[in-house]
Order: sequence, then C-alpha cells, then structure tokens
Amino acid sequence: MGFFKRDFLLLTLVLLFCPIPSFSDPSSVSSEQLSEIPKNFLNFAKKSDLFEWMVGIRRKIHENPELGYEEFETSKLIRAELDEMGIPYKYPIAVTGVVGFVGSGSPPFVALRADMDALPLQEMVEWEHKSKIRGKMHACGHDGHVAMLLGAAKILQGHHELIEGTVVLVFQPAEEGGAGAQQMIDAGVLQNVEAIFGLHVDPDIPIGQVASKPGPIMAGSGFFEAVINGKGGHAAIPQHSIDPILAASSIIISLQHLVSREADPLDSQFASLAIVSLFVAITNYREWGLLEMIPLLHFFGRGTSTAALSGAVYLVAYVCQLRRAPVNSCTYSVLSPGIYEVVSSVVYVAATARLILLLDYEEYNNKRLKEVHSFDVVLSSEEIGLVRVVTVAKFQGSGAFNVIPDSVTIGGTFRAFSKESFLQLKQRIEEVITGQANVQKCNATVDFLEEDPVTVNDKGLHEHFRYVAGDMLGLLNTKDMQPLMGSEDFSFYQEVIPGYFFFLGMRNETNGRLASFHSPYFTINEDSLPYGAAVHASLAARYLLEFKQRTALLNGKKTLG
Repeated sequence: MGFFKRDFLLLTLVLLFCPIPSFSDPSSVSSEQLSEIPKNFLNFAKKSDLFEWMVGIRRKIHENPELGYEEFETSKLIRAELDEMGIPYKYPIAVTGVVGFVGSGSPPFVALRADMDALPLQEMVEWEHKSKIRGKMHACGHDGHVAMLLGAAKILQGHHELIEGTVVLVFQPAEEGGAGAQQMIDAGVLQNVEAIFGLHVDPDIPIGQVASKPGPIMAGSGFFEAVINGKGGHAAIPQHSIDPILAASSIIISLQHLVSREADPLDSQFASLAIVSLFVAITNYREWGLLEMIPLLHFFGRGTSTAALSGAVYLVAYVCQLRRAPVNSCTYSVLSPGIYEVVSSVVYVAATARLILLLDYEEYNNKRLKEVHSFDVVLSSEEIGLVRVVTVAKFQGSGAFNVIPDSVTIGGTFRAFSKESFLQLKQRIEEVITGQANVQKCNATVDFLEEDPVTVNDKGLHEHFRYVAGDMLGLLNTKDMQPLMGSEDFSFYQEVIPGYFFFLGMRNETNGRLASFHSPYFTINEDSLPYGAAVHASLAARYLLEFKQRTALLNGKKTLG
C-alpha cells in the first residue's frame, strides 16, 4: 500500500507540472492539425527501430504459417507484443482470434482488422525466412497484415493523446476459408463499434500508393458441389446405361448460359463517366469539379470488336455535336505512367473497347494544356450489378476407361457484385443442374458450401479514406480502382456496420513485378509495412476525432476551426 501511495503521488506531480498534450476538446482541432496526423504517423512508422520491429514480426509469422483456426503460435506472438506495449486484449475469440483495445476503453469505438491464416501451399521462394512448415505458406500477405496492425497499435499507443475513444484491434483467424469474420462477429467483436477498416497488400500497385472505391469493390462468392447419379455399365453398350458423364457435360455447358444468355449484355459492358479533379499543380489544387452531365452511353461487344469500335466512333461524334468542342481519343495502353490527361476534362471510358475519350475544354478555350495525374477506371455500383461468373473447376468420375460410372461429381464457384444477382445466380445454378440431369434421365443433388457476401465500401468512409490517405500520401497516390472478382470475408463485417476495405501498394519498379496472390512464389515488399501501419492508425485516430467533432456540432458546441 505504501508503494501505491508513493507512485500515486509521483503520478499526480507529473500530471500537474508536465501535462501530456491532449485534445481535451476535439471540436477545437483545426483542419491543419488533422491533416498533419497522417504525415506524422508515417514518419513515426518509418523510424528504423519500428520498421525493423515490424519486419521481424512479419518474418517470424512467415516462418511458422498456420491454417485457419490453427493460428495458435501466431496468436501467442500477437498477445506477447500487446503485453509488451501494455495494450489490454481479449482471448480466445473464435478459437484463435485476439481483440486488443487502444485508448480510453469508452465510446466511440472504431475497429481495424488483420487476418492471420496461411494457405496449404509449399513455398518455392528460397530465402532465409522461408516457411519451416512443409505444405503451408503465407501466400496472401496475412503475415504482413498482422505486422502492420501491430505497427498501427504501437503508433497509436505512442500517440495516446490523439485517441478520442477506443481503437479495437481485430486479429482474425480463418479468412481463407471457415468464415472467420462471421465467427468473430458472433463472438461480439463489433459490439458498440461505429466503423471498421481493413486492408490487403497488392503486388500490382506501386509502393506508396493506395487504391479503393466506394460501393462494391469485391464480388460475393459461393461454392457448389453436385452429384449426378445415373446407371453405370459397359462403354460398349451405353444403351443399357444412363450416362452421368454426358449429363454432367450438358450441365457445365448450360451453366455458362447463365452468364452469356441470362445476364443483360448491355449491363455487362461498361461505359463510365469519370470526373477528373481540376489539378493545376501537385501543391496547388482546386476542389473536385463536376461538369454538366452528359448522358451515359454504353459500348457494345467485347475487346476491339467492330460493334465496340463503332459505338466508340458514335460517342465521339455525339460528344462533338453536343459540346461543340474538340474531342481527342486514344487507346488505354497509351495512358501509361508519365502520360497525363488534360485539365477540366469529362472522360468517357469503354472498358470493353479499351477506348478513352477526352472532352477538352482547355483546348476549346485556346488555353495551354496543363498536366494532371492519370486516373484509374471506376465502375459505379449500378454498372457492375449484373456482372457474374460461374466456373466449374471440379469434374470427378470413377471407374476404368471402358466403364460408365454410376455417378459423377462436379463443383465450382459463382460470383456476383450484388446480393440480388448472387441469390438469383444461386437459384438458377440449382435449377439448371437438376433440370439438365432430368433431361438426361439422371437425378442430381446440389450442395451450396461456404459463401462470402459482396464487399461493399461505405460511401461516407470512402470520403474519410480519401482525405486521410491524401493527407499522408498525396491525392496523386490515392487511386480509384476497378472492382475485383475475388472475394473477401471482410464483407461479413460490412453487413453489420459501415466498413471500408482498401489495397496497399508494394510494387517496386526496380525489383520488377511480384508474384500474384496464392502463388508459391508470392513475396511481400517489406518496405510497404510502414505505409500499412500508418494508414491504419491514421484512419482510426482521425475517425475518432472527427466523430467527436460531429457529436459536438450536433450538441451545439464549437466546431472545426
């Protein structure tokens, strides 16, 4: 008890004479102060001791990969690091999951998520920290994700005075299969949480850049398996058999009709209207400008087909006539790094024809063209809603070359960008399989296995992401992107609360392109670790400060200065 009194007295003296800087009134924080937070966090994350610490964590996890719900050693390492930082946590959650808490422990709460599991792959990269577990490998960057989230925890803990609430650190098992996110939700990790952020490394995005989009960013996916039962027999007398192989072949062809014949071809070909920010220079820019809307037109066909190109020609003529202004056109491939669009342009994009049309107001006004940043094609949620894919990747029979089997098993995946399309596709898959089996005098049973919802980014959080990442990396390095047909179980969180998922660049032009996800040659550019940690920490800290500001505004208090 004497020690407690002495320590309490010392703490009181420290607080009296050496007060810790704090935003006691978050509503008084200026926009300039807010914009400095991401830059300061990145500088903090790039310090050699913190960087080397994150690299060490990532390599330890990489050497000892663990599959879904088996991440016991990974979880143990995470808990040890949280203990070292003095961060409280809950464990176990969903078998191996860990949830840490940085801040006051009181509302508001914002969550950051990292997945922990590896893949059943044999690593083929020969390096000092190669996987020590045969047949298991971190081939999707989850080792880096854990290191980044621990790095974000250290940044936030080191800037405790900036946290106006609580940051929830979600270390999740079983992203690669097993619905780890849903298990974490069922365990209550989102209770009282206002929003959640997640990231994924990307070998195709340059280091120092991030990319995302509002609305659907990754497809919903599901797995199906069907057993087609017939009547086996000798291959020489098929008339005495009911051939399930023939029935399965007919089913596979019919499943492809769900995409080519039941989805509207006009809706599955895209023409997007993109608004280019009115940049004058990197350090001197105006607000985003929305020029008068031109009706959105679609191109027809795929690739560089005659129909697609004729649609492009028509659009050129239409825009010229409508605007009475010159229009330049070029192929997408011309717009490589270093080639820039013009200022104040309405840009039409035909993804299928790969043609970009520039409506040039600067040239029309006889002004000198100014260089601005290039942009990435963005597809709106309305345009991608009917995009769908069905792939049969499993076809398994039994018997010898001259034996017609009694049954055949097929299986595959289906993907779509809206809940409605996903459910419709699921229903039609079952109807097609059972119906085609009946046509061939067979019967079929269909099982639908694990499903991930569509990953849909909250539009309000998208604006938050753009401001935070723009303040840290510059708006030139905060990219919009096309949606991906891959899936991500982060989507389960987004079905409960507003969520935002983004991609972190790690490509280094000097070292060449990295291997793709789920490849035995996949590697991480460890120079990306500080960026991931800093963006994570900045998104959370700024969100809490701005949440308090909005609350103060609603309560009639002083607003942002």
